Amino acid sequence: MSVAVRLALLVLLCGGAAACGGSSDHLLTPQAIAAQVGARYGDPHAVVVSARPDETEASATPMYLMTISGQLRKDGVAASRVSFSALATRLYVWDVRAFDQAGQQVWSESEWGP
Repeated sequence: MSVAVRLALLVLLCGGAAACGGSSDHLLTPQAIAAQVGARYGDPHAVVVSARPDETEASATPMYLMTISGQLRKDGVAASRVSFSALATRLYVWDVRAFDQAGQQVWSESEWGP
């Protein structure tokens, strides 16, 4: 079964919860990641625009390639969309790129975690 199908099934089984029950292989949902990333940039109600399941090259760890939208800010600079990569197994985000309404990149951040 492909990683995309496994992630989709787990998200459905979890019913939108931030993470599935007590096993060590629980996955964060795109909505839970969006809430955390949005909160970091000033909008805990940021909306998932896209979340494509993938896996890391080095260890085949489940991850998402995501874009969220909202009223997002970093160092006083506003953005309407933020694109990034995020692990599905724990909150770790990298390659953050923020764009304004016109689609121009306005800021970036290389990585962050808990």
